[in-house]
Amino acid sequence: MSIGKNININININKSLQLAIGGFFIAIITFSVAYGFMHIKLKESEKEQFKFVASSFKIPIEEYYKVASQKEKEIEHELYYVLKDMNEELKDIPFHEISNELIVTLKDKYGLSEVAFLQRRNDGEIIIGKSSIKEEEGTKTSKWGYWYDAFTQLFDKKEVVIGRGYSKDQYWIGPKSYAYTNYKQNKMKKYYKFAYYLNEEQGYLINGIIKEEEYNQYGTTALNNLLEEFTDRVDGINEISILNAKAWKEFYDGESNDPFIIYGNMIHGDFISMNISPYNISSEKEIEFIKTSLNGKKVCSVFIPINNELYISLILKKNFLESYDIKLIIILLFVSIIISLIISVIVKNKLEQYENLLEVEKKRLQVIEEFKDAVANVPDCIFRYKVINNKMYLTYKDGRTISEDNYVALKGELIPMEEKMDFNFINKNKTKLMKAYILGEKQNFEYIMNEKFLDVILIPLKNKTNEGHIVSEVVGFVNDITKYMKDNKDSVYKAYHDELTGAYNRYMFNKDFEALKSELEEFEVLYLDLDGFKSVNDKLGHKTGDKILKNIVDRMKNVLIEDRIYRVGGDEFVILAKYIGEDENLKLVKKIIESVNMNIELEGELIEVGVSVGRAKYPEDGTSKEELLRISDEKMYSVKSMKR
Repeated sequence: MSIGKNININININKSLQLAIGGFFIAIITFSVAYGFMHIKLKESEKEQFKFVASSFKIPIEEYYKVASQKEKEIEHELYYVLKDMNEELKDIPFHEISNELIVTLKDKYGLSEVAFLQRRNDGEIIIGKSSIKEEEGTKTSKWGYWYDAFTQLFDKKEVVIGRGYSKDQYWIGPKSYAYTNYKQNKMKKYYKFAYYLNEEQGYLINGIIKEEEYNQYGTTALNNLLEEFTDRVDGINEISILNAKAWKEFYDGESNDPFIIYGNMIHGDFISMNISPYNISSEKEIEFIKTSLNGKKVCSVFIPINNELYISLILKKNFLESYDIKLIIILLFVSIIISLIISVIVKNKLEQYENLLEVEKKRLQVIEEFKDAVANVPDCIFRYKVINNKMYLTYKDGRTISEDNYVALKGELIPMEEKMDFNFINKNKTKLMKAYILGEKQNFEYIMNEKFLDVILIPLKNKTNEGHIVSEVVGFVNDITKYMKDNKDSVYKAYHDELTGAYNRYMFNKDFEALKSELEEFEVLYLDLDGFKSVNDKLGHKTGDKILKNIVDRMKNVLIEDRIYRVGGDEFVILAKYIGEDENLKLVKKIIESVNMNIELEGELIEVGVSVGRAKYPEDGTSKEELLRISDEKMYSVKSMKR
């Protein structure tokens, strides 16, 4: 009997051991499957949350980028007139007479960061012959890709047609790029605009260079600050930048060394080290996640297309969207087998984490709330509103310019808009406010309040229903753009006026000439050239000469009541005058001559300053501005030669 009992005991022990081992393995397998499934769901949830965050801050980045791009276009046109005026000053100066002192003078006079001159040698090589940056002198350009093609076309007196930059007449300006010496020596991320103008008379290229921070301080600084703001405030983001997709592909294919990271805090070298192919990124996808490594650390690179040409690029922290590590499972299995008592606790904890997936919507709302705090600190004001029974109600209002009395918390309460917002703003823009909500159309407009220019963007938030997309709320962003508007106004003035004298420039002459042709049957073109002014510059210096020249223009303006004066050369001017009658127009010419005439005594010597005037009548002498300018110029020289 004792032997049978022992056998039964051993069998029971073996069965218990088998059940225990089987239970352990079942618990381990269950835990592993649950943990892996939970990990996948968590990562999918994190991606969905990040997509929502990314789509939200894409809007202000796009708006700030438009401002920065507009400033870049303005400087491209402005530098045309700067280099054209400089060319007028240099047309009689051969290349070998360009001195270091002249380069410094031109650089300061025309407000440029640097000035250089390119020449084409007999062997066809184009080099930087002279420059305010001495390290550049002698640099060959034949390996500069399309830049060299542009230089060649300019030297051949052809219009630049390379599909890059902006060209006009004998002028071309490339996309913003690095300074050659900075990039070659230390890979510095410092951007410039390089503009080129052909001096046809002397056969060399004038190169005007201007720093990005000097021509685009508002646009670039504002955009970079915005990217820094998101980097600091949105958890998980290390770096944000904006990429030029076309330039990136050309760099990747070895066709160009031009910068493709155009804004943000990323460095080209770090980005290239991640070895990501631009051909793996599709502009048709809403967002793209790519796992890679940066400086030996695992990261996730994210690309958000703005359009076919631009991407927002983000580098996420190494533990954000990190892939599940199979080694962790092996370690957990091994530990579970050895420390069986801890298995139940681990399974319970992980199952609790899995159950938390049911609260994904709650976590999503928390992410939205956190992101709201980040965005609310970027615009000057952000507000949200609904329309009920044709009346507008605020559901939220905050921003750095909002007083405590006008703050509206995000609690779901409906506050009549007129209680917390300026009545004139509501009254004058009611149509746009209603249109954004009722029609679901984005609105963008400017509004002046308390002598400040405000840029307002209204973005409808839509919910998908069986009947289509219905607007649930409208989000409004308000930014103070007063400084930008003032800078823009100054740029417009410079585009139409001569900076030294305040007279209109040749560009404005062309516009006014066409306008007069459509308004008047007859008018005159008066061509003026100062007499004796060269002696003033030679004996008194250019600074004194500039003051006298400005004084002469001011005196002529007092005579010209309805007519305009245009500076077309160093001491040459053109006047568009209405034709009233031969006697009256002769009187006008005499008044102009009398207003200019002056005597300057210097060390016992008398310098006489006067003016010679040539007249051409429309349409009697010609119908085009070229004909009238030529004829009036010839008549002016006839008058001048009679005085000698």
